[in-house]
Amino acid sequence: MEGGRVDGFVALDVTGTSYSPARPLRRNPPPSYIFRRSLPRAIVGSPVDIFYQYLACNVSQGYMSHSLIPIRDTSGEYEIYLKNPGAGLLKEFYFNIASWFVFSINEPIQGLETLRIAENVGNAVHSLAKWLPFAPNLTELEITKDGSLFSVITESDERQSGGSIEAFLLPKLRTLNAPLHLLPYLTCPSLEKYVVDHDPLDDTQPYLLNFVERSACPLHTLIIKFTPSYLETSAFDLNMAQGFLVPRITTLVVVRPGAALTRVLSLPSEGGDGFSVLPALQHLEFRFFHGGHFHNVSTLITSRWDIPNARRSLKSVTLVRCFDFIPQFLSSPQSGAMIQMEEVEEKWRNLARCANEGLIFNVY
Repeated sequence: MEGGRVDGFVALDVTGTSYSPARPLRRNPPPSYIFRRSLPRAIVGSPVDIFYQYLACNVSQGYMSHSLIPIRDTSGEYEIYLKNPGAGLLKEFYFNIASWFVFSINEPIQGLETLRIAENVGNAVHSLAKWLPFAPNLTELEITKDGSLFSVITESDERQSGGSIEAFLLPKLRTLNAPLHLLPYLTCPSLEKYVVDHDPLDDTQPYLLNFVERSACPLHTLIIKFTPSYLETSAFDLNMAQGFLVPRITTLVVVRPGAALTRVLSLPSEGGDGFSVLPALQHLEFRFFHGGHFHNVSTLITSRWDIPNARRSLKSVTLVRCFDFIPQFLSSPQSGAMIQMEEVEEKWRNLARCANEGLIFNVY
């Protein structure tokens, strides 16, 4: 792209592959071949009359398992200078090239609302330190791990440089997707939804609980993504859950829930009239749980529903790709029609009873 005016909503999506599949992977491929040839001038040093509001900049070749030597560019030849991205109109920015950005931004990008960074998570704190001072009006922030070849071979040395990182105030942020260990660096008084890829090591620290108390935020939705290897090796217990599953959560979405988590969510409170974890839970969604955990999930749902009405909070249950077979009363519920219990297979009868009594099921 050459210099010029671009009106309206424009996406610059920079993707590319580094090598022909027929060629063997070299240990130290040339950075210019990977990146520079596919980078528009609009990012590097475009005239100030380039206007764009949505920008995605990613190098997308998949991660290779070979031993690679990271590129260390000391010449500055491959640095990407950010001066005035989007001529001040930038609203959304997605990238996985943080390690090569050099900042010369002089004032905040007031219109930037969504920032999504994919990179080596070990460098994430330093990326936040670069970006957040220039993004005071963010409403959505996403920091995720990037396994692309580019991110592996351009891994930054910044995290080895030492020095303290200040905490950042994001007054308008409503949605956050970031590892738990980044929460001590953030204060988000407007946060409503938190998305996290679960890391068992982070369970031992009350990062989320401390963050919510510090931010005094109206957090109500928590989305947790577990890895398949975690399911049967979990040490997830009540003490960990109480520092992780904050009591004010009303909507919980869990990807690949394991038996340990469902047991913790079923634990009654000391008085027996509520629950030890997430006592205000209204909406529960499970995605991709193993069929072997059906009994645990059924017990969790019925125990949440069967407490006295005055203490009952559960209103709906959503199950996404959790069964090979879905009974008709779940797959095609008829509004206002009572389920005939004698027609329901025994293992499903507790859930059918809950549905008859008013619990809303959504099954996909």
